[in-house]
Order: sequence, then structure tokens, then C-alpha cells
Amino acid sequence: MSQTYPEYEQEYNQCLSRVRSFLSSHARSLTTLRECDRLLSHARRCATAMETLAGERGDTNFQIAESNQRSEREIAPLRQEVERGLREKESGEVVFEPNGNTDNRTVLFSGGGGGGGAYNAPH
Repeated sequence: MSQTYPEYEQEYNQCLSRVRSFLSSHARSLTTLRECDRLLSHARRCATAMETLAGERGDTNFQIAESNQRSEREIAPLRQEVERGLREKESGEVVFEPNGNTDNRTVLFSGGGGGGGAYNAPH
């Protein structure tokens, strides 16, 4: 790992911001959704690197736990939406969520409920 924790965190936040921007634009082409998938994979690698660095630095348990939860809280809902979009594009059929909720915008664009505040899509 040649980057610092803040550098990984900045890269992580940039990836998620781009994904949220793509998803909020309603321009969900197959190419855009694949790019979102790639960005989410990169964000997951950044989160893993941040978790490793936090452990190596001897951060408090809270900071390590916070790094651990990034994937579950922030990446997972976005990944589910991207995967749903990819399935729709590839099959040509609308895919509904198992719980009947097709509007996860609050979860997707809230920044995951952790310290970052609400996401505001660019205009």
C-alpha cells in the first residue's frame, strides 16, 4: 500500500460520489452501469485498504469498526441498485425488489447514514 489513509478515503468518496451521480441522472445505459460496477469494486478495495491501515496504525476499535462497516452501509445498497439495473438492461424486464420497494433513493443517496450528510446530485 503506497497511499495514506486520507488518500484512500478521498478516492473512496470520489468513487461513491460518481456512482451516486450516475444513478441519480437516470442515464442508466449498460456502459454507465458497468462503470458504476467498476467504481464500486474500486471503492471496496479502498475501504479494505483503509481498514488495513487503521489496524496497522493502532486506531481505536471504533475507527476500525467504522472502516469495517463502510462496505455494508454505503457500498452494498449502491451495488444492489447497479446489479438490478444491469439485470434490467440485459433482460429487458423491470426487476422489482423482493420486499416490493422499488424506491431506495433515500438509502442510495443519503451517504449511508454515517457522518457525511445527505448527497446532493450536481445540476
